[in-house]
This record gives sequence, structure tokens and C-alpha cells, in this order.
Amino acid sequence: VDTAGIRRKGKAAKVAEKLSVVMAMKSLKRADVAIVIVDAEEGVTALDAHIAGYAYDAGCSIILACNKWDAVKNKETSTSSAFERNVRERMKFLDFAPMIMVSALTGQRVEKLLPLAIRANEARNRRVPTSQLNAFFEDAVSQPRGGSAPAPVKGGVSRLHVQYMTQAGVRPPTFVLFTSGGKGGLHFSYLRYLQNRLREQFDFFATPLRIVEKHKQRKKK
Repeated sequence: VDTAGIRRKGKAAKVAEKLSVVMAMKSLKRADVAIVIVDAEEGVTALDAHIAGYAYDAGCSIILACNKWDAVKNKETSTSSAFERNVRERMKFLDFAPMIMVSALTGQRVEKLLPLAIRANEARNRRVPTSQLNAFFEDAVSQPRGGSAPAPVKGGVSRLHVQYMTQAGVRPPTFVLFTSGGKGGLHFSYLRYLQNRLREQFDFFATPLRIVEKHKQRKKK
């Protein structure tokens, strides 16, 4: 899906900018893969972050493309990594999104975008076989402590029991984690740990993962 260029304040009327944002939001609801463009000369703007947030909320797979890389002056070996650190600092919620430096003017690395988008689309449609998900659960969820896994709940002490996991859907991949006992509410650091492990184990490239907790509280006797 191609959208109208989103104008920034000072370059066009505010009304035109708002209209472009609305068009982008509607397009993102229909998109599978979003290529979020960041101007390499300007750096990340608040509007860039907002649009990226819309793409994330819409469940799109996301690729970050830093355009006008040819216009960046006095580039050194560390310029690219420094720019990427700055972008990721402003868009921490897109830690899963790959980043590529491109130039629409010269065509630099533009040919790499389509293969990345195809790989991302394959990942967002991926279903993990039940046997593999069970093995993952046993390794990463059932017996995660003693390694780098965080506690399932804040404070680390709880009667909450993580029972099993299923994949409920794709586009984006969505998993349901069934818990019982204690009080429901898995800690965000634990959910992030599971997302990272799932992405690493099953190559969910450039794709957000949704994990939903379904809690069953034990009946009081």
C-alpha cells in the first residue's frame, strides 16, 4: 500500500498534514508489511514515531528505512550504527524491526527492500506446529528459572502457574498463555522474554508478536 507523503509542519499546511496522517492510518489497517521511512537528514521526528506506533498497533510487520542516506555528510565507519542507536532510542517498541539505509535518489540498497518485505510477510503468516510449540514451552516456559528468564510476576513470588501455550492466530502471530492459581497478570518483562524467545526460535522476522494471558483462578473452598 502506497500512501501520500506525510508533510511536516513548515512544509505544508496543517490540514494537509492531518489528512495525510489519516490516509496513512487507514492504509496501515489494510497493510501486511509497513516500511517506515525516516529522513536521514532530519532524524526521527515525533510524527515518525507516531506513524510507526500506528503501524505497530495495526499488527503490521515493520521495516525501518532511513532514506536520503546519500545526503548525510562526513560519514564515518560508526555513522550508521550511531544513527541506528538514535532511531531505536526514539522507537524502543520497534526493537524487532530491521533497519536499512537507503537512497531513493541514487537507488542505493532500494532493491533490498522487497526481499525483506517478502520475508517479513512469510513470518507474519507462520504457524508453529503444535509439537514444536510444546517443546518450546517445556524449554522456555515450564522450566525457565535458573537461567536468564525473569519472574512471571513482579516480585518473583507467586502461586501463579503457567500451564500451557497455544497459537491462536497469524497476521500477526498471536499466542495464548494459559495460567491458573494466584492472581492473573504476567509481568511485562516476562512477556517480553517470551516474545524474544519465540522470535529467535521460529524466525518471526520483523514481525510483532501478541501474547494473551488467559487466567483461570482457583475456586475457593
